[in-house]
Amino acid sequence: MLRDRPPLAAVIDHEIDQAAFVGTPVSDVYFGHYLVDDSATALLARDFAPIYRPFSYRHANWNHPLAYRQMMGIDWKTTGNARIKDAWVFRDVGMTQNRRKRLDALRERLQARPSARSGHGVFLIRGETGSQPRLLRNEAVIAEALAGRGFEIVDPAKETADDIVRKLSGARIAIGVEGSSLGHALLTLADQGALLTIQPPYRFNNVWKDFTDLLGMRYGFVVANGDQDGFDIGLDDILRTVDLVA
Repeated sequence: MLRDRPPLAAVIDHEIDQAAFVGTPVSDVYFGHYLVDDSATALLARDFAPIYRPFSYRHANWNHPLAYRQMMGIDWKTTGNARIKDAWVFRDVGMTQNRRKRLDALRERLQARPSARSGHGVFLIRGETGSQPRLLRNEAVIAEALAGRGFEIVDPAKETADDIVRKLSGARIAIGVEGSSLGHALLTLADQGALLTIQPPYRFNNVWKDFTDLLGMRYGFVVANGDQDGFDIGLDDILRTVDLVA
């Protein structure tokens, strides 16, 4: 039999008069949603009250959030243990014209920065990063082959946000294993660019297509062969799909 226990007393270290919150349970876990969803919501939230985001331990190992916020001109504070008088919370999930306008504004801010090239292709390395393992076993072989065809190779785990934006900005197509790293591409691809996702064979997630449809971009996918321990994709399958979407 469990004994009744008194509730833990929260330690309030400051008070906030008004707060407009960004952040969702999804963006708390996945960097791509943090980068795309929370940044777009911030442009909405600023019209209501000072912008805040709840503190998260999950973000401790993320390398790029602060640099991206600086490049996009977004400033928010972290709440911590606070007592809040009035709070705004947004359900910003609809693919509306207002949301497109905000995403376009973010894209313009990033693309205003110097870029390495334009009209090129980019391959994003996933490796063993991400909140969930999705191991493309022949990723290095694919990257080398695409580099030989003029693609930029971007490894977000090893590069700064500024380098990622410089290499991706103005690209006509970006390719990578389905996941958060494709958020880098969504905000930097050329207008009417294309996103090509490599789908693991044991799961299917088409969330980025909602965004490409909203932004007037093209979208394609190829399904790899293998299982949860690792999978492979043929270069010919990728190149044929590139011809279709780009």
